[in-house]
Amino acid sequence: MSNMQLGEDTTTMSMTLNPVNEAAFQKAVQSLETLNRAAVFYPTGTGKSCIAWKVVEAHPQTTFFWLVAGAQRLALRQAELTRYNGGTLPGNVRFCDCEKLAAATPEQWVRLGEQKPGCIVLDCYHELSAVCWAQSVQKLLRMCPQAKVLGLGVPNGAPVCAAAQELFADCIVSHMTVAEAMAAGTMPVPSAYAALLWPQEEELATLRARIKNLCMPKGDTSLRVQYEELSWSLRQVENLTVLLPRLLSDTSGHYLVLFESAAYQEKLGTELEQLLRTVDPAVRFYAADHACFADSAAVETFLSDTAPGPKVLLCVNAPGVQQPLEGLAGVILVRQSSLMSTFKQMLCRALVAAGSRSVPVFDLVAQFEGLGNGRTLQRDCTEAMTRAGSKTPGFRQERPMQQTYRLYGKLRREIPGITLRTTLIAGFPGETEEQFEDLCNFVKEVRFDRLGCFAYSAEENTVAAKMDGQIDQETKDRRAELVMQIQTGIMAQKQAEKVGQTVRVLCDGIDEESGLYLCRTTGDAPEVDGNVCVSSEEPLYPGQFYDVLVEDSDLYDLYGTVAK
Repeated sequence: MSNMQLGEDTTTMSMTLNPVNEAAFQKAVQSLETLNRAAVFYPTGTGKSCIAWKVVEAHPQTTFFWLVAGAQRLALRQAELTRYNGGTLPGNVRFCDCEKLAAATPEQWVRLGEQKPGCIVLDCYHELSAVCWAQSVQKLLRMCPQAKVLGLGVPNGAPVCAAAQELFADCIVSHMTVAEAMAAGTMPVPSAYAALLWPQEEELATLRARIKNLCMPKGDTSLRVQYEELSWSLRQVENLTVLLPRLLSDTSGHYLVLFESAAYQEKLGTELEQLLRTVDPAVRFYAADHACFADSAAVETFLSDTAPGPKVLLCVNAPGVQQPLEGLAGVILVRQSSLMSTFKQMLCRALVAAGSRSVPVFDLVAQFEGLGNGRTLQRDCTEAMTRAGSKTPGFRQERPMQQTYRLYGKLRREIPGITLRTTLIAGFPGETEEQFEDLCNFVKEVRFDRLGCFAYSAEENTVAAKMDGQIDQETKDRRAELVMQIQTGIMAQKQAEKVGQTVRVLCDGIDEESGLYLCRTTGDAPEVDGNVCVSSEEPLYPGQFYDVLVEDSDLYDLYGTVAK
């Protein structure tokens, strides 16, 4: 039959599963025996098809009808056989494309039923349309009521067919999210991740207009949260030509670019190529010439290219991408959608394509709402790893403050002796524990020379006082105190480092009680910061500058004598 691919091999497969998938396989077999149905709900690329192949291996006398949605998914399963069974389809397996099955003639349906399958595998049933389900799957299930049914689904796959969900509602034997898969080791974790608006111009104009409207004096104060989110999105904008080389640092590496759709690649492909050429003029581009990597001559040429300069493979988000390309140095996702399901699908497929290597992922997303997808997944991943007993905090993400860190570092390098100072608020309405932790890390990493922190206090008739998410006083005070404890340790170390140095000071006068002259450096504000307390036999005059050798320090003040 034209809509079926019959197996030829009569030998027994030999499958070895990782512990997670082995447990799912055992549960699936038990459910198939007791309920005649079982479903495995795993993210893309985590081995759910391996579980189905293991079921095939365990039942060599059973005829399996393996149904897939579309030619690309079928090509992917055929390519898997190269790894699992020497490239040969087992004799007890019949591959079938649901789209072709829907167009089968009555005679073909009769011959199909005569084969009496013992098990039907519904591969990625979330991809089936309601029409395809009615015209192929439902018809096959009615014709073969004795057959057991094994479903392979993807969480957050946005299924369009309620009947498929209903069929497996009570028999999902194993369910795993993307974050849980990363924690379990069945899904690679990005070595680094960064997201950026691209293309920026149109979306930025829209964001600025929305922020302007939200800031109107008579605007609804309940929109403040939305304003903060929009403002955060604008702060993510960084020069792509600066960020790309930092994340994708292998100047002769092989990189995969995954477009959300063929239409989106057609729209922005040329623009992206121009962008990458501004980063490195030596870059060379390859376009996958087949839906399945295993059958693409361009992919083979791409992987064998060892000439200097980056090599970039352009492809479209599709099932055929889910095949390992060993040696990739990084991945670029090009998304139009901000949907979390689309982000997870593209990320998983890209990580599978990277093979066993942990690679950086650069996410170019057209909508500002999509910038938060990575943050959400990172948080979920960290929580999953914590539950699993791992001390690894998920994947590293380029944070919104990274550009600020680099700016402070540049200031210190180019202006020796510069004093960096700031004042912080702890406990602002809506501040989460995660955000407060980011604030503490920010203080630790920047190591300000002068820093103050106070607990937020609601002022009458202010926008912030009317915001949702007000934090209790005890929590606000605790957070402010924690920040100052961090800064106290930093200040003590910085003060001690100045002992033995000669500093330039301005004399403000003399302390009559101690007889020490009270001076200050260029980094000290009068009546706010500490003093440089100077002992001198010769009189010092207010308003005059002196060089002082620092001999001792405490948390706030320095002590010394006029340098000779």
